[in-house]
Amino acid sequence: MVDQVLQALAEPRRREILKLIRFQELSVGEIASHFDVTRPAISQHLGVLSSAGLVTVRQRGTSRFYRVRPEGLTDLRQFLEGFWDDRLELLVREAEAEERRITEMTSVQSDVVVREVRISARPETIFGFLTDPALMVRWMGKNVQLEPHVGGIYWVDINGEAIARGEFIDVVPNQRVSFSFGWEGDNHPVPPGSTVVEITLTPDGDATIVRLEHSGLPADARADHGHGWQGYVDRLAAAAEGRDPGPDPNRIVASER
Repeated sequence: MVDQVLQALAEPRRREILKLIRFQELSVGEIASHFDVTRPAISQHLGVLSSAGLVTVRQRGTSRFYRVRPEGLTDLRQFLEGFWDDRLELLVREAEAEERRITEMTSVQSDVVVREVRISARPETIFGFLTDPALMVRWMGKNVQLEPHVGGIYWVDINGEAIARGEFIDVVPNQRVSFSFGWEGDNHPVPPGSTVVEITLTPDGDATIVRLEHSGLPADARADHGHGWQGYVDRLAAAAEGRDPGPDPNRIVASER
């Protein structure tokens, strides 16, 4: 049960949900109104918290109401009493690493590839790296054309051979961008415009939770795209935090390998 509680708490949004319902009982809709994510996504988070014994659920008519279950933290509190020193940070990091491993394993098996990272920068800073070509090339692509408005061009030349193309579907400054996505080239299994990428920015103190969801991919393309996006969200984090992401390994074309 301790492992299950740690995994549940490793996700920042679930911790925020617990704070929200610590002293009050709220429905899924009321909880979702505090977050820039869909109601089904909040329901999934509540399902994880419920399975870990951290919330109580009360049915009233067709609605469910949630509240923190304080005794759900008892086992964890007892476990941590022996580690209430410099090992606490290590435990949290291990739980977060486990959460990322679980996300990577499950996301490529579902219909949507999901990658999430916490970046030590404000949403308005990160938003620029998603919409300004001069900033995007610091972490993705060697040539970029972006028109960040509905119907505008999304075009990223990775290495002269791998070229992504689509158009912007939704642009909410400092909160969210979504665009159609695919690869130029004859008979490519993921042609231009055939899939959708959505990137959301959720403030987390002085940092930001960046969540990327890539939907519509063929089953045999999800693993490769999941691996690719993991590398790019890591590079985005480095660039947005003012660090050098280093050379992009994807800029080496197949003929040069």
